Formats: sequence, structure tokens, C-alpha cells
Amino acid sequence: YHLACAEYQLAIATDAVAVKTRIAAVANTYANQGMRAGALLPFTSALGGLCVAIAAFVVEINPVAATIFPALASVFAAAASVAKARCEIDFGATNAAASELAKKAAEPSGGRDDDYFLRPIKGVQKLIKTVAKTVWAATKTSWTRFQGKFSQVFGGNGPTPSPA
Repeated sequence: YHLACAEYQLAIATDAVAVKTRIAAVANTYANQGMRAGALLPFTSALGGLCVAIAAFVVEINPVAATIFPALASVFAAAASVAKARCEIDFGATNAAASELAKKAAEPSGGRDDDYFLRPIKGVQKLIKTVAKTVWAATKTSWTRFQGKFSQVFGGNGPTPSPA
């Protein structure tokens, strides 16, 4: 009895750890996406600075052609703004996932509710039902095959009339 009670509590604890690991993995994924989007920010800033420097050089040679480079710098600045917005969105998603983890852990029940966490007794009942359905289907199929073979060997659906 005590072993079964201990295993029940271990199943609940293992499930809680698995759920928290999953939420942490989601938060980590969003954080990695934010870092990836943020990696473009220094590059776009450097390209913008390069365009300004080229514009300063080209203005000495051809002032009309120099107007192209500030336009390119504004395109790179827009790309940097998009990358920054992506970082902020990914940060928000990371924060939401981490908050969900903290909220679940801070609840008096440890975050255990019927819809979200494992219920070991219900889980075992579902497994037993699944096994019973599978065994019943296999038995039914085998019985049907047996009846078919039996009727082939012993003459079909009933006694055959003898020729008179």
C-alpha cells in the first residue's frame, strides 16, 4: 500500500517537472528567437553608418549621386526597427511563458488542475480501457475467423439435406 502511495506521488511530481520543463523550453525557444533577431541590429547599424560615410565621400565628387546613400541608410534603419520589434515581441512571449511557469508553481496546489496536469488514477483507467478495447477487437476478429473456418470445415450454416 505504501509503495503504491509513494509511486502515486512520484507520478504527480514527475509530471509537474515535465510540465515545468516544457514551459521552460518554450521560454528558452522564444529567448533564442529574440537573440537571433537581435543579432541583426549591430549589422544594420553598421550598414547605415557605412552609407553615411560613403555619402560624405561621394558628396565631394557628385552631390546628386550622394543622395542615394542616405536613402539606403534609411532602409537599413527601417530593417533595424523591424528587428528590434521582433526582439520585443519575442521578449514578451518569453516573459509570458516564464510568468505562466511562475503562476503555476505559486498556486497552493502547485499548479495542479484537472485540465493541465496528470491524474495518475484517471491515466491508469484510460490505459486499461485502451488495452481492453484492443483485446476485445482482437478477440472479436479471431472469433470471426474461427467461425468462418469452422463453417468451411463442417459444412456451412447448418445441416445439409441428404439427397433422397
